Amino acid sequence: MVKFLTNRVICAAFAALVGSTVMGAEYVWTGAAGDGKWVTPGNWDVTVDDGSGEIIWEAATTYPGQKQSDGTYDYDPSTVRFTNSVELVDLSDANGEKKTYYFTENQPINFSENITVKFKNGTFCNLIDHKNDRFKIGAAGTTLIFENFNFYPVTVSDSGVQPVDGSKVAPASSTTVIFEGSNDSSGFRFSGDNYFTLHIRNGTLKTYNTVSPGKITLYVSNAVWTVSNASAGVAQKTYFRDVPEGMDGRRESRVLCTSGNSIGFRYNFDIVVLPTGRKTPYLEASMLHSVTVGSSLSFTIDVTEWNKGGENYRIPLLKLTLRQGTGNGASDHITAMKTKLANTTLKAIANGRDVTKRRNARLEWDSSKNTLYYVQDKPYDGMKVIVR
Repeated sequence: MVKFLTNRVICAAFAALVGSTVMGAEYVWTGAAGDGKWVTPGNWDVTVDDGSGEIIWEAATTYPGQKQSDGTYDYDPSTVRFTNSVELVDLSDANGEKKTYYFTENQPINFSENITVKFKNGTFCNLIDHKNDRFKIGAAGTTLIFENFNFYPVTVSDSGVQPVDGSKVAPASSTTVIFEGSNDSSGFRFSGDNYFTLHIRNGTLKTYNTVSPGKITLYVSNAVWTVSNASAGVAQKTYFRDVPEGMDGRRESRVLCTSGNSIGFRYNFDIVVLPTGRKTPYLEASMLHSVTVGSSLSFTIDVTEWNKGGENYRIPLLKLTLRQGTGNGASDHITAMKTKLANTTLKAIANGRDVTKRRNARLEWDSSKNTLYYVQDKPYDGMKVIVR
């Protein structure tokens, strides 16, 4: 049980909002009710410790994660476990409105290994003591899908209920986490404790920060990831994929780092260029005062479908914008990128073959725009390079 000392007014408000639930229970999803709703008790079995040392299984009469208080103003959200794959867990209430469920770092949502669970239309709220608390999700081999979803950290004290920027979502090692649709987890950042795979596809994701770049493989597909405080690298390996023009909901896949302190580029980018190319950079970082470029930075650009060349045909890869008026040497950092790029590896691929030399492919840094471009002079006028 996690204790938050708070005043009577706050606790009374919390209790009024959410009612009560089973103390010290573990809920296990069965989906027996057939409606896929989190708020339907018939979708849960529950284990209850009655104090005798015997664990009692029974059909749930409530659902987990409801906020509550007892006479000492304690909060004891129940534990949740998923043991099988679930096509969809709808977190909305009976009226279809998004709903919030309350958990703590020590009372996580547990998953069996090698299952897939999708959550939609809701919020997991982490009751935390400090910003570095972790909301643990996943297990080895699990795939977790979130759609129209929020993670939201708060702390409770005598001063009231306060949001906390910087609490961490911590995927277990070998977990795959997928965000699709519109997702806003602006208060959370991803923990870099474990190696995991992150997909952002067909929509948007907002977070507070990026992760330890050496422990994440990132796929951005027809999606935009906005990071409000980038102070780390992006990913060990980043794959950018667009969808053809004319498709409904088309986006140019991007990572936008806003109001950041520093950003490091050390690893590998894998990009597929469509026939129409693109106008916006794949990665854009603004308000920077520190930039580092590691010697292992590399780009693999698949230009199988992009057959243009010449002076006016460039693909913007990344753009960096300086923080103004800080006097902290940001200009020196970005100017140094031009020199550092001499150590960057570039490979242009067409039909699975290396055509870097055939297409005279190269990287160019435009100091006037603080933008790194991919450029190729061949083929001219759309003439294809034939790889034999």
